[in-house]
Amino acid sequence: MKLGAPPRRGDLSFGAGYPARPPRPIVASDNGSSPSHRLQANRRQAGPSTQPGEKGASMPFEGSFEDRLALRDLLDAYADAVNRADSEAWAATWDEGGRWSLPGFGIFEGKAKIVDTWRAAMRAFPDIVFRAWPGSIEVHGETAAMRSYTEEVFLRDGTLHRTLGIYDDVCRQIDGRWLFAERRFRPLPQLSRSEVQS
Repeated sequence: MKLGAPPRRGDLSFGAGYPARPPRPIVASDNGSSPSHRLQANRRQAGPSTQPGEKGASMPFEGSFEDRLALRDLLDAYADAVNRADSEAWAATWDEGGRWSLPGFGIFEGKAKIVDTWRAAMRAFPDIVFRAWPGSIEVHGETAAMRSYTEEVFLRDGTLHRTLGIYDDVCRQIDGRWLFAERRFRPLPQLSRSEVQS
């Protein structure tokens, strides 16, 4: 079959008639230590990939459907817990050795410290609507990289605010469950009050 020709009757595989893409190998983690270092080592061995903020040649969603769905469920569970101010449900999305980086506030390490920081911060946001959606998910064995976008709408001093941001995440599969091992937040420019209200 010629490249670009439509699939013949009986060709059941998606993309029939196109050259198959070779599988990307999964390599053992380095002796480094943090989940992000191990994931970077895998990416260097595996070849071109989409790094945060980089235009790569690979697809932004890689890995089995089951793993990608579980990671999307993790992100949705995180957002739902924020909207309900449910600290136990929110804590359940984190690995015990998690790391949370928030510009202007610092880096918080360990699940207990992360959850205590979140509980204190949420006191300032009694009414908040939080949404998150993935921009990329790349699964490499029991480690995954996920980039997600966030939107927060909340009232402060009688004024409606809307903030947008990006999370660059490293997730780990532990006992069959995906959890956040590292979340690095970057804010995007805020919209003005008039834009929020329109």
